Amino acid sequence: MMQQLCITVRFLQPFSHARGDGGEPEWPPSPLRVYQSLIAASAGRWNERTCIATAVPALEWLARQSPPTIVAPVGEASSVKYRLYVPDNIADKVGAAWSRGNEASIADYRAEKDVRPVHLRGDAVHYLYPIADTAGEFATHRATLISAAHSITHVGWGVDMAVGEATVVTEGEVKQLAGECWRPDASSAKRLRVPIDRTLPALMKKHQAFLERIVDESFAPVPPLTEFQVVGYRRDTDPVPRPYAAFSILQPDASGFRPFDALRQTRDVAGM
Repeated sequence: MMQQLCITVRFLQPFSHARGDGGEPEWPPSPLRVYQSLIAASAGRWNERTCIATAVPALEWLARQSPPTIVAPVGEASSVKYRLYVPDNIADKVGAAWSRGNEASIADYRAEKDVRPVHLRGDAVHYLYPIADTAGEFATHRATLISAAHSITHVGWGVDMAVGEATVVTEGEVKQLAGECWRPDASSAKRLRVPIDRTLPALMKKHQAFLERIVDESFAPVPPLTEFQVVGYRRDTDPVPRPYAAFSILQPDASGFRPFDALRQTRDVAGM
């Protein structure tokens, strides 16, 4: 019987602030987001704050697996944003003003940040990775992955506190998981980021750049992460999109394209 590695994240509050491309609310949380949480959890559990080492083989194995199936509760993005005022990192300016005997407050320097959270109808999100051979390579990484998952504290923003766990489950136990089932599907318009074999080295390099972002009073911006894969996901309850082909009817010299006529005559063309 096929077994699966189930990494479970339980949110301690009924909301999530994760955002995808374009700043739009992301639900369910992407496998890449959970992978990053596992890396941070590994650094904390084995006290490897500057460069992780203990969990590297296990994390590399996980990144090589096929995109996982996700079982998640229903998430509804808020239709109305609310605004936060986040203090800017200008403590040096405030301190300089104090040293000159002037009055200053960090509260006077705040940036506006509009927030649109996702409200959850449940708390647990499950990520399922098929295990072809439990006695093979996975067996050497099993304890490390379970320990790292148990050390997860956040998924998404810092306010999105969560607890994690990892277990090996059977097909029967998978069917008992509560929530919507999201499966990888290249035809789906829903896109989520997934780690690849180059993701871990890229994240470690990015973390090192963050530690070295200020050198000799100069600031070096940290580059964004680019080593990941974008995968389509579709719920089991969503209809499968039908294949189609689009054509433009032109004159022999490739002139005469009139898109507005086509829009007005859609019914006629469908009838033909």
